[in-house]
Amino acid sequence: MGSLIDYTVTLEDGTDRDPGDEAFSVTFAGGRRRRIGLHDYDRIYAVPGLYEAVVQDRLECASPAKLAEVLLSVAEQQRRAPHLLRVLDLGAGNGMVGEPIHYIAVGARKADEG
Repeated sequence: MGSLIDYTVTLEDGTDRDPGDEAFSVTFAGGRRRRIGLHDYDRIYAVPGLYEAVVQDRLECASPAKLAEVLLSVAEQQRRAPHLLRVLDLGAGNGMVGEPIHYIAVGARKADEG
């Protein structure tokens, strides 16, 4: 079974642009093409999976993993078990930050149990 929405993403060269004007193009099946600003979240989230396709896959966003790494480091410095921490993630709701934090907490719990 194929994807429900078929599209390709083309990143624009942003070397001479103001960071606020960064954009990409989405070409949908049938040839319809749309230019979307990188921070135009209403338009990005209107296309299921587009945010993840652009930010995670194409731009290789490492911020969530880095945040989880810093959280683990602080927990270790404070001599606190990471799996006992409570984290409130007030993000976009796509789980990008929650997943690596959960992975670290579960991994820490398994290490403590082993």
